[in-house]
Amino acid sequence: MVAMMESRPSRLIVAAAIVAGVIVLFLWVLWVTSVIPDGIDQSGTPVGWDFRAFFSATTMLTERAPEAMYGWPWPAGLDGPPFVNPPFMAFFFVPFVLLDVVPAWMVWSVLSLAALAIGFRALGVRSWALATAAALFTVPVFFALRLGQTSLVVFMLMSLAYSALREGKLRRGGALLGFVVFKPQLLIGFVFWWLSRFRQMRPAIVGGFATGGALIAISLIALPYAWVRFFEIVGTLPELYAFGDSPYYEFAMWNLIVREDQPANPTLISTLSIVLTIAAGLALVWFVRRVRDDLPLIYSGAVAVALIGSAHIVVHDWTLLLIAGVLLWQRLPEERTALAAMGLALLYTTLLWPFIVLYQLEAFGVALNAAPAVLVVCTVAAAYLGIRQVDREQAAAIDLEPSHP
Repeated sequence: MVAMMESRPSRLIVAAAIVAGVIVLFLWVLWVTSVIPDGIDQSGTPVGWDFRAFFSATTMLTERAPEAMYGWPWPAGLDGPPFVNPPFMAFFFVPFVLLDVVPAWMVWSVLSLAALAIGFRALGVRSWALATAAALFTVPVFFALRLGQTSLVVFMLMSLAYSALREGKLRRGGALLGFVVFKPQLLIGFVFWWLSRFRQMRPAIVGGFATGGALIAISLIALPYAWVRFFEIVGTLPELYAFGDSPYYEFAMWNLIVREDQPANPTLISTLSIVLTIAAGLALVWFVRRVRDDLPLIYSGAVAVALIGSAHIVVHDWTLLLIAGVLLWQRLPEERTALAAMGLALLYTTLLWPFIVLYQLEAFGVALNAAPAVLVVCTVAAAYLGIRQVDREQAAAIDLEPSHP
């Protein structure tokens, strides 16, 4: 939708985008009107449900009970899902526990909106305020704010990192991405990219280790037992990922084929996740060489690979696709109609994926999870467009070279 605000794709695409925006607006109205009386939405979930996990874990930390950061269910007076992030993430939420959970979530939401705006501005979007407003009408941003997730902060950090890399400040770019280590699965693409170009990207690697390593080292010294509990929790994550009641919840590639009665199979999930991570990473390494280190294309690819190759991706993580969308829109002006169509396909996927999966389950007992399938198709298509553009530019450059008698 950000892209559509800065160009004129076909009328059909614009009309479809407007319809999608109206649907998301309806979701906003439905949710806001349901939570106003008592802070509980129409599904019975308190506002800022994921934020409550961060809040509860940080409360345990500040009460000098760091070992209880991973003690779910939470004690009386606290609620939210299990806390499954590294212990140092709680450091960032210490100021918020000075407030009650609902006011703290409201402050967090305002800061998240500011992060979204800062991210667009860092990406070079001229009308960044309009882009921020348009992004509110996408499903990933809707869920990020509704749940109180960290996705918009990650969006800001990755956007600022891109800005630094674009300016040749590799160490600063790496340092900014190092802060994203609290969600390490989102760094998969960058790890493969930087290791494949180790000499060139060495300053970025150093910067990433400086910030990410410092966070890990400080928390290891301060919270050693919390790290023990964290790794115990990590071992149970595949079971948490196999959402038996909501088989369509996971956007991860291992959940491409869904069965209503599929049992949780942690071994299978772990194996598939590792295989998919390696496959997606190697594909990115090939792409890096193929597009001759073209930064906007590679950065977009690194973001997409993280969303394809990770073991745990849900709808709000797709906020990061706004980065790829903006960069591709700027880099491939001749392909904007195709890019707008891809963006529209992804937008409608986030709107309709549960209904599509549930319909297939009811009709056939098995379903193709539309979310990862559409993402892979769009990623491959965008990669093809990027490669074609690089080849065109290379051919044009050769034609312009003076001929020698």
